[in-house]
Amino acid sequence: GELSSSKGKHDDNTQKNKNPATGEKAKAALDSVVTTFLETGATMANELIRKEALSSSKRDHEGDHHEAKVVEVDDVFVGNSSESVGTCIKNEALKLYPSYNNLDHSKKAVVELGLNSILDIFIGHATKTNSIHPPQSYLFSDAEWKELSLKFNHMSSEYDVVAKYKDKIKKIEECAKGDLKDARQHTYMAEMKSTRDDESILYAIYTHYLEVLEYHQYIFQDDIDITELDFGVKLWGPMLEKLFRNTSLRCKWGESVGDSSGVAESRGFKVDVRIVRDTLSRRRKEADQANVEMARKNPTISKTSSDRIKLLIESKCVLDRLAKEVKHFKHHEIVIPALQLAGPRASFYSLQLGSNGLYIGMKDVSGTVPNKKKDLYLFRRVVDLLFRFKVKRDIYIYIYICVCVWVGGWQAALNVSEYTLTTADDDDDDDYDDDDKNSDSNKESIDYLLWLRGTWIPPRSNIKKKLPSIPSILTASDL
Repeated sequence: GELSSSKGKHDDNTQKNKNPATGEKAKAALDSVVTTFLETGATMANELIRKEALSSSKRDHEGDHHEAKVVEVDDVFVGNSSESVGTCIKNEALKLYPSYNNLDHSKKAVVELGLNSILDIFIGHATKTNSIHPPQSYLFSDAEWKELSLKFNHMSSEYDVVAKYKDKIKKIEECAKGDLKDARQHTYMAEMKSTRDDESILYAIYTHYLEVLEYHQYIFQDDIDITELDFGVKLWGPMLEKLFRNTSLRCKWGESVGDSSGVAESRGFKVDVRIVRDTLSRRRKEADQANVEMARKNPTISKTSSDRIKLLIESKCVLDRLAKEVKHFKHHEIVIPALQLAGPRASFYSLQLGSNGLYIGMKDVSGTVPNKKKDLYLFRRVVDLLFRFKVKRDIYIYIYICVCVWVGGWQAALNVSEYTLTTADDDDDDDYDDDDKNSDSNKESIDYLLWLRGTWIPPRSNIKKKLPSIPSILTASDL
């Protein structure tokens, strides 16, 4: 018993002697774990803080660039607003720019237009299933939007070939009510006898249209599988060829790239069809002025909108390049018309430098090629559209045409330019007459080239990728 008791005491003493060492080891291990945990946590926390700081810095930088208000000097005001129209559309574009890839087509259009300094004015219209509204219209009240459209309606062409040849057109329509072949024979013979250029072209276009009604009426039927190029090859193509015959212009078919890309940081737009003016003053001996896009008839609203916006941007490229080539350029002297064709439907737009740093894209008129001879009178609007391309301008003023065509899945571009040439008595060194010189002598000289702004080419696909940089010259303060 004493031995057991003694052994028990010895064990207790031994355990007591061992406990301090064991406790120290355990404490050291625990301290190591805690230290490692704290160090790891601190590292992770620091990394998170660093990332947040970088993110915050980036947001601050973007905020400085995209959220800070810019001011344009266009001096176009509507309603009681103290903010100019140019300032308004550009600030909205800058605000939406960072999230461009996640925007719907309407808001993307706001970015695309604003960064190109374009105000897209047209009165919205309804389709069978949807209503189409101007993408920038939500920035203004209905009254302000109407005020804007009225402010720039002087850009519309005053040339009216239908009014000029009203009686002759009426006779064509009367003949067509009886027999299409007789009507076509009448227009063909009238074309041969005509001594006026615009009159003969008018008859030629009617002759072709009557032939389409007689032999290719199926292209208007929705229950038939129409190929991509049916409307382009069988309807619009021949009309455009006839429209520009006997001019300094020619249709150039085949994929190529126009030369208007020099005003943008881009290779340029791929062009499948161009109408060019031959000139020896260029290395390639051609001067192209505008672009066209083709797609299937009855396009979606998003497709209609995006291609119209793209067309306006292309028109801006043309205007900017031409403005730099014109001696004594005046902002009101260059207008880029744009014809958008969706199957048998046509819409006419025009783009002009409306004010300092503000381009105006405006819808002029629209029409649809009728598919029945009893509705032949509706073709007058289409003829009116086409002949707006041929409108005569004052001496030395350029006429440029930009056409956007919806015809099938084919994307194309059509470049059109026509220079109004001087008469034989004009001095080649003069770019305007003496009256203009006298009237301008008392006015302050304005360098309208300073009104031009940079171009922003949108991404060419729906794939999300790095956005093109904002134009280096967005407002007057960037000059």
